[in-house]
Amino acid sequence: MIKDFKQFVGIDVSKLTLDVSVIFDGESCRIEYIQVVNSIKGSMELLIFLSKKKVRLKNVLFCIEHTGLYGSLIMSSLLKKKADVWFEMPYIIKHSMGIQRGKTDKVDSLRIAQYVSRFRDKAQLYKL
Repeated sequence: MIKDFKQFVGIDVSKLTLDVSVIFDGESCRIEYIQVVNSIKGSMELLIFLSKKKVRLKNVLFCIEHTGLYGSLIMSSLLKKKADVWFEMPYIIKHSMGIQRGKTDKVDSLRIAQYVSRFRDKAQLYKL
């Protein structure tokens, strides 16, 4: 059964930071962005940011770029909150978009959010 997600969150993971873009479905051109430190404190800051933007975790599909251990803190924080999380390989995301120009962590997080919005019906939710 596919849930009716209202927001799509793309998280670009690096050793030091998490770049996060949120796409609000049905509200064209509404995209929010935040960069937080890749730590427990940064994960909490992200959850507070989402709450202030009126994002309810039960309506969100998160997609985290699989970069090994660097994504484990945000992954565990989201799973503790019972969020729906899709852990995807960067290669698959990159090749689903065709030829793209420009590469920054902010742009990458938006592309991940676009990927999860576009391919939501193929989501493979992470389970412990």
